[in-house]
Amino acid sequence: SWVMSVLDEELRNFLIIRLLRLLRILRILKMFRARPQLRVLLEGLSASLQSMGWVAILLGFSIYASAIIGVSCFREVQTESKMKFEGIFEAMMTMFTVCVLADWTDIVSPIVHQQP
Repeated sequence: SWVMSVLDEELRNFLIIRLLRLLRILRILKMFRARPQLRVLLEGLSASLQSMGWVAILLGFSIYASAIIGVSCFREVQTESKMKFEGIFEAMMTMFTVCVLADWTDIVSPIVHQQP
């Protein structure tokens, strides 16, 4: 039918556009071959991304461990903030907020006032 022929033509056009985009990416690779300084820069960035991954894993473990401590010590503290220590996931989000120093006073002030 004519609907199928229109759909087939649209699919071919989509594949051609996709192939042209792929060829544009290959132009960028040609530029890296022409300039060795860009290649050195790219290798340095990839090596630093691997190290940043390990740092993120270490930060995740430390947030998880501090969330467990936070839940066991500060579960009963009443606060008006959304960030609380009621469960592990909530405590992990709270500890991440404290790590990036975003609204940390809203989290710490009730704990300081209610804990001896």
